[in-house]
Amino acid sequence: MELAQIKQGSKVLDIATGLGEPSLTAAKQVGKTGNALAIDISSQMLSFAKQRAIISGLHDIVEFKEGDA
Repeated sequence: MELAQIKQGSKVLDIATGLGEPSLTAAKQVGKTGNALAIDISSQMLSFAKQRAIISGLHDIVEFKEGDA
């Protein structure tokens, strides 16, 4: 995360997010003024990642999409 220099308001793309990392950690850093797009080929993994975002209160910051990258 430090090497990516993610800060408030940044836009983050997480390809092959799996269980939602690092997009959830990035979402905490970008805050309400930024956003994160998390992509994965597995709908089951995305479902779990979405639940994690809801539990963490980050569901308004992270968008999840199914896709083959």
